[in-house]
Amino acid sequence: MIRFLRAIALAGLLSLTSAHADSALSLLADLAGHWSGGGTVTVANGLKERLRCRATYAVNFLALSVQQSLLCASNSSTVNLTTNLEGSLDGSLAGSWQESTHGKAGSLSGQVRGSRISMTAIGPGVSARMAIQTQGRTQSVSIRFQGVSNLTAVTLALHKG
Repeated sequence: MIRFLRAIALAGLLSLTSAHADSALSLLADLAGHWSGGGTVTVANGLKERLRCRATYAVNFLALSVQQSLLCASNSSTVNLTTNLEGSLDGSLAGSWQESTHGKAGSLSGQVRGSRISMTAIGPGVSARMAIQTQGRTQSVSIRFQGVSNLTAVTLALHKG
């Protein structure tokens, strides 16, 4: 009887791991390719400025890894961001980011749940919470900065193709 209960518990764990793996692989497939669109950046005084953005996601399905290149420009600034993420079968993500225009870099950690990625980005003088929701050929990105003197938020709507 105990062996039977252990087998059921193991099967349950394997099905959860499989669900996370299927979710991560499905999301990776949705991310791969070129994206473009726009959004807004909100500065500390509440003013908003329009952004135009292009993103490319290079996906390695065998390694459950993604490299993202994101270029966004407003009338007053440009951001050139590269991220490298590695996933695991439980849906967790870890990696690094580098912004070459302003010379900032740091670490990323997060979780994949269905079509949503939730992450935390940390670097010298920078901390942010990020949510990326991908559905088919549409992606929304929300970034909330913490402890950054001149930025409070970025919101983007990107389209694949």
